[in-house]
Amino acid sequence: MSKLSVPLKKFLGFNSFACALTAFLACRNLVRPAYSLGFLVALAFSVFIDTFKWKHPSRVFINVISLAAFGTAVATARIDSVVETFMGAVLLMLAVKLLEDKGARDHVQIIILAVIAIVSAAVLSLRAEFVFYYVAMSYFLGLGLLLCTLFARSAGLKFTRDGIRQLLTRALVIWLMMLPVCLVLFFTAPRARVALARAQYQGLGSATAGFSDRITHGTIGRIQESNEIALRAEMPQIAGSDLYWRGLVLNAFEGNEWLARQYRSPAERTFGVTGERVQQHIFLEQGQFRVLFALDKPVVVNGEGAAHIGEGIYMRLGSRPAKQLSYNVVSALTPVMKPFNPDFRKDFYLRLPENFSPRIRDLARQLTDGLDEKGKIRAIQSYLAPPAFTYTLENLPTSPNALEDFLFTYKRGNCEYFASSMAVLCRMAGIPSRLIAGYRGGYYNDGGGYYIVMQRNAHAWVELWDSEEQVWRRYDPTPANDSIEEGLEKRAPGTFGMYLDILNYRVSQLVVEYSGEMQLEALERLQAFLMNPGESFAPAVERLKSALRSALCPIVAIVLAASGSALCFLLYRTSRQSPEKALLKKFLSAMKRRGYVKHPSEGLEEFVRSIPAAGGGELRALAWRFVQAFEDDYFRDRPIRGETIAELRDILGQIKRSNLR
Repeated sequence: MSKLSVPLKKFLGFNSFACALTAFLACRNLVRPAYSLGFLVALAFSVFIDTFKWKHPSRVFINVISLAAFGTAVATARIDSVVETFMGAVLLMLAVKLLEDKGARDHVQIIILAVIAIVSAAVLSLRAEFVFYYVAMSYFLGLGLLLCTLFARSAGLKFTRDGIRQLLTRALVIWLMMLPVCLVLFFTAPRARVALARAQYQGLGSATAGFSDRITHGTIGRIQESNEIALRAEMPQIAGSDLYWRGLVLNAFEGNEWLARQYRSPAERTFGVTGERVQQHIFLEQGQFRVLFALDKPVVVNGEGAAHIGEGIYMRLGSRPAKQLSYNVVSALTPVMKPFNPDFRKDFYLRLPENFSPRIRDLARQLTDGLDEKGKIRAIQSYLAPPAFTYTLENLPTSPNALEDFLFTYKRGNCEYFASSMAVLCRMAGIPSRLIAGYRGGYYNDGGGYYIVMQRNAHAWVELWDSEEQVWRRYDPTPANDSIEEGLEKRAPGTFGMYLDILNYRVSQLVVEYSGEMQLEALERLQAFLMNPGESFAPAVERLKSALRSALCPIVAIVLAASGSALCFLLYRTSRQSPEKALLKKFLSAMKRRGYVKHPSEGLEEFVRSIPAAGGGELRALAWRFVQAFEDDYFRDRPIRGETIAELRDILGQIKRSNLR
């Protein structure tokens, strides 16, 4: 029978292709689409060249293309996207390298470029799925170095099935030997947290976690287009109506934008709140601003460089704004905020640009003339309500007269248009107002016990001064819509996405929060375990039980998936089994049911001769006919003919149907 034989060059080509593809999958969401498209085009050409034995491009052409790709990347690089640009250039060089007629050195260069791409991706991404790319790449790295060593010695070497199995096993052993070293380095090396600080995907133009200190009409709409995670907050689940995440207070309106102005003395910045207290441990994703988001209204914020600058705004001071960080918050669930100094300058919250929009001022007069304060607020809310005004994220007005366009022409927009319109109309009606920018809603992850707040949950609302109660009161004029309602939904527990996010979250926490103090704590726990193993095991066992309970669903799903995969594999192996071997297996199984078992050391003819001839020898005769027909073709090293297969199946049927012994 023919045996499997794979040339070393082809095997090495498969490994290099796997390295390149793994690097691309790890980097695909971190580079510009043009880089991804260029990589896929070059990769497709390399596959066609190797499959159809086309002529490889010359090395001069390959080098020129590589230099052109790298030069274009450098020429178009921006200071805030250096890593992404470098990674994209590496991907292009990697794909172009695959087009060459490769020797051992070329394969080594491909592996090195793939590793560089993976390392670059590690700088930008802390997502859990990156671990899978790292594991795959580290294995392909060991396997590739083994293959390159063999290729340098004997390029014409071929591998049988057993040879491939041995080679893959050796690569696995090498990887397992490296794994403990990687773990020791991870848990003993100090965390270089600043090295990971960056503006998340700034070079790609996507929204980042946080807002600038000014918001032009359309700004929040652009943030809402992003599907990135803004923050996670470990806390109990609360009512959806309380899910307002306070960020910035924008108290000055100048033409087409709202600004955050800090003009008051420290005594005027403080306030008091009453209501249910909720503790949160917030993990803020990388962003380009210093605001610390918290559940409305934050009372205490403890974290690296956290400082209260007034009006419920907390900022991080003395650190790079792009840095990931975590902090603890205590908030009061209340829609009102009472300043400690009720005599602060309320006229500041009535200011508008000189001669600003007589048309909007006429509208405010028509809506509120003759009404008291609460009546004015109700009239303005009613005017902005559906069906006259509708919510949308498309075709938002962005002209210098965006507010007029919204109120009189488009009559559709997102939250910032509704909030800005209400705040301006209230100021024109003599009611102090300010705009609040933050997030609304969030998905609760039951398995992890935390809220996931996305960038698309970005939201704006208003706070109006209640002169009767002397408090700032929250109002949200934005009509109900699918975007907000989706942000308030509770995701179904046990979904694969939820468990994957738990893994992503824990990985991010470990990298950002694993400090020298945590290392010292780990050493103290190790010492306590060595001194008293029994007592140290008790809490660990309880934590393990809790983890198993929460992980029961994914474990069952994994077991079922593994069982299904094993069954499919067995069916596949059975379907791939040669006809002669399948018939022989059925023959031995039928004879076993008759009470005759072939020993491994016996030949087929020897096995048949061991069957007694008592009772006429009919079973022995049938078995002898089967063996003779089987061996006549099988030992000629040729596939069994169709007529022989039919004859063998007929004999098997007679053996199964008869009562012969």
